This record gives sequence, C-alpha cells and structure tokens, in this order.
Amino acid sequence: MGSEADQDYQSQREQAHQQQQSHDKKYKLKMLLLVIITNLLTIYIFTAPFYFNLSVYSCTSLLHDLNSTKSQLAASHSLIAKLHQKLSSTNLLSQALLIELIRQHDELSSTNLVHESIKLCYDIDSSIHIPDELMLAIGNHKLPLGFSTHMGSDEATPPDTSIIWDPYTCKSYRCLIERKNAPGYFNCKDCFDLKGRETSQWLFDNGGLDYGIDHVLNTKPHRTIHIGLDIGGGTATFAAKMREQNVTIITSTLNLDGPFNSFIASRGLILVQVSASQRLPFF
Repeated sequence: MGSEADQDYQSQREQAHQQQQSHDKKYKLKMLLLVIITNLLTIYIFTAPFYFNLSVYSCTSLLHDLNSTKSQLAASHSLIAKLHQKLSSTNLLSQALLIELIRQHDELSSTNLVHESIKLCYDIDSSIHIPDELMLAIGNHKLPLGFSTHMGSDEATPPDTSIIWDPYTCKSYRCLIERKNAPGYFNCKDCFDLKGRETSQWLFDNGGLDYGIDHVLNTKPHRTIHIGLDIGGGTATFAAKMREQNVTIITSTLNLDGPFNSFIASRGLILVQVSASQRLPFF
C-alpha cells in the first residue's frame, strides 16, 4: 500500500513540474513577443516621420523642377516666335531688295537700249560716250513733259481740272475752243482747237512765205537739224509736228488770256515763258 501511494505522489509531482515548465515557456514566449512588438513599434514611431518628411520634400522639389521646366519651355516658345517674326521680316526685306535690283537692272538695260537707239536715230558714232544729261534731254519721255507718237495728229484736249482758271476769261477748254467763233480779237484765237486749222498747218507749201516742214528739213542733210526756237508759238503745234520728225523745238509763249504754258506742258513739249524782248537762253 505504501509503495503505491508513493508512486502516485511521485507521478503527480512530475505532472505538476511539467505543467509548471510549460507555463514558464509560454510566459517567456509572451514576454519575448511583447519585447519584439515593442521594439518594432518604437522603430516605426521614430523612423516613419523621417521617411514621410523625405517623401514630402521630394515631391516639393519635383514640383519646383517641373514649374521651372515649364517656364523655360514657355520662354523657348516665345524666343522661337520672335525668331519666326524676324525671319519673316528678313524674307520680306530680301524680296524687296530683289525687286529693287531687278528694277534697277531693267532700268539700266532700258537706258542702254535708249542710248543705242538715240545714237542710231541721230547717226552718232556708237563709240562716242554721251552724257546722261544729254540723253535725258534728247530722249523720249512719258507725258506730261514727254513724247507721244500721235503728237500733233491725234491728241486729246487735257482735262479742265489741270488748270486754275481764275486769271482767264474762259473757265474751260471748251470755251477756249469755241472762242474761234466769237467776235472780237483774241490772241491765237483758234490755237486750242487741235482738230481744226492746227492739224494742217506747216504741212504743205502755199507758194508764198509759208513752207512745209518737209521742205525746210530737206534744206539740210538728213538728221542734222536737232533743235530750234519758235517765238510766239501759241499752243506749240509746230513743236509737236517737228517732234514727230525727231527735232526738238522750244516754244516761247505768254499766258495772254489763256493757259498757253500749261497747255504746252500737258502736250509734253518744252516751253519758255519769255517775250521776244528778253534775252533767250540760247548759244
């Protein structure tokens, strides 16, 4: 009996000891787990704000760099636009320069052609240099103060707006043309009627003191008469007809109750407003 009781007691003590050891192990594991969790929590608490601040700082820096890049890109676009504008201006200037060069080249070619034609017209040796002033004087010009191939034969009356009529009795060219039918004396009464008697003057000899233009020009070698003076030439119809023969006639006239000088200038002819008593600029 005694031995069985001892065995039971011994068995109970071993079981109690084993339970105590198991309880101690669980307690130690819990303490270890608690320490680990505490350490992890401590590490998270002390390190998480740093990473957060670092992340915020990185985002701010990236935004700043992005804004700076946008500003530089906008400045580049503005610079490109200015360069395009300058390039367009340069192209326009180049086109204008090319047009001017072409015009000057055409004028030079035209001037050379006119010089050669004038030399041929006046039988001038092509090797002789003629000053530009002389070429300008004897060459053809555009109206007004120019030359028309129909001058003296198929001319039109200038417009009334080209004259200031205050000093004159007539206030229009129609009045001057119709004045030939009015009674009384007027200076060069029918000179302004280019379709009347003016068309046939100086064309034929009348057997008296009137000579035709061809007859007078034939008294000298061909193309040797180049310039002349018509004193009191009215509306310069004689100068117009002589110009058709490549002869320059300077007409001397006065505005005696009529715009003679303006009318002559509108026909593209040369005039001097002097009377016969004045010294004429001829040599």
